Amino acid sequence: MGELNYDVGYDSITTEEVYVDQGNTVVTKEELGITPFDVIKAHAEQLGQEIVDPAPSCKHCMGRGYTGRDATTKAPIPCKCIQPNFNSTENTTMYNRTRKLSRKERRALDRDTKKRVKRGLI
Repeated sequence: MGELNYDVGYDSITTEEVYVDQGNTVVTKEELGITPFDVIKAHAEQLGQEIVDPAPSCKHCMGRGYTGRDATTKAPIPCKCIQPNFNSTENTTMYNRTRKLSRKERRALDRDTKKRVKRGLI
């Protein structure tokens, strides 16, 4: 997929991703105009998920819509600012609650969890 450039010298070897178009022409990634956010949008459409445009003042992605890339697959990792329903309060457990539990709530949750473990439900 990549092509090495040996014109300048061994110190400045660069790798460039190129793609073959349907007409058998070589096209670079910039010419295609595909950004990592476009990849995330296409994947969300396939899964039927709703995403929104990234927040320009997001401190995680800085308005790009992704926080980084996976080391093995090179796929962009989506930011939580583009998934509006990601942190919903439905189906929360003791470990991913959005607020701190009071002492009474913690004890009630512990009792309920112990009962479920004894019954074999968990």
